[in-house]
Amino acid sequence: MIIFRGPSVFTATKLHNVIAQQYRNASLIGAVNSSPVLISSNQNVYTNLALENWLFNNLSFKGADSSKSKNIDHVKKILPHPIVLIWTDEPCVVIGRHQNPWTETNLGLINRLGIKLARRHSGGGCVYHDENNINISIIGDRSSFENRNKNLTFLAQVLREKYGIDCKPNERYDLIHSESGLKLSGSASKLGRTNCYHHFTLLVDTDKEIMEAAIRRKQQDFVKTSSTLSKRSGVINLAEINSGLTVSQVINDLSQAYCRLYTALARPTSVGAEEKTAVSRDEFDSLNTMRLELEKHDWIYGMTPKFELEQSIKLLDAGSEKEAKMIVQVNRGKFVSIDIDCPITNRNFSDKFSSLIGTNFNYQEAMVNTAKILQLTDRPDGQLELHDALDQIFVTLLLKIIQGAHFE
Repeated sequence: MIIFRGPSVFTATKLHNVIAQQYRNASLIGAVNSSPVLISSNQNVYTNLALENWLFNNLSFKGADSSKSKNIDHVKKILPHPIVLIWTDEPCVVIGRHQNPWTETNLGLINRLGIKLARRHSGGGCVYHDENNINISIIGDRSSFENRNKNLTFLAQVLREKYGIDCKPNERYDLIHSESGLKLSGSASKLGRTNCYHHFTLLVDTDKEIMEAAIRRKQQDFVKTSSTLSKRSGVINLAEINSGLTVSQVINDLSQAYCRLYTALARPTSVGAEEKTAVSRDEFDSLNTMRLELEKHDWIYGMTPKFELEQSIKLLDAGSEKEAKMIVQVNRGKFVSIDIDCPITNRNFSDKFSSLIGTNFNYQEAMVNTAKILQLTDRPDGQLELHDALDQIFVTLLLKIIQGAHFE
């Protein structure tokens, strides 16, 4: 990993690349001791979330209770001000720690489009990132958790002074454009024993068409979940209000503003190739471990709270209509049970779907495995007994449930 260093702003490139060269006394800790602003030029969402988490876990700040801090030995000095991390990502959808990706996103669509799915460590709702959506994380001591409104007010001040864009935070810590009433920024936070961070997006020129397709507009009515649900809001880009604004321009203006806010520096020094340094081996290994954890199925899907999918179907029995019901339970991203309540038979259908239990509830795997069960119900002569017909009906119903869970 290479760090491009300037006296006021540090730019971190791809953290997951093999370290090409080591430089004595160079480290991330050294960087944050010298500058309040880090700008990651990496656009991998897992890498950037790992960097944010690493800073949260390894920094100590003035005002923190040192008796509770495990970080103080790692830092050359206790930082007198928060650290600001700024980055952009390639197209991805990021859900909150306690959210359900099946209710928040069009999983099937984003997988087909190659859009990454990530689960962050903070709470809050589901958001879409791309190269034209800036992410800002303010990391400080625990007491600064109460500064979330101040953080957004400062951002609003910069947008007004630099670009003539009038906006203000609301009670949900969104930044709302005053004229249109649409959202420019949404935020979330994490509160630890000694530290906290408040991170928020800033829409510059995001592809809203893909954003709206990737994120579900409403939760499916056949899904029962206890997970945190997002509140959908209309959004607007800065470039729609002030045409010509670019991500690089906004990042540059924000980095200067945050440098002045926390260190009274007038402006960051330009980054130069001669200013290369590298992180330490221990820092790289720790960052890489965090990144790998964020990429795992057990984190992205397995952290989803247990949920149920329930669908009913009308069946004719001796000329009268009766309702049958299928209930599918999913936990840690896997099938845990499939129950069928059918009023026209006493048959137990559990054995029919036993092969699915413990398998991943993702679109491709679930559809393929369920289709195999459907094939087993076919009879060569085409003549179906009642139990064969019911088997086909409920397997087909399960295919419908899987489809509805993954596509809007």
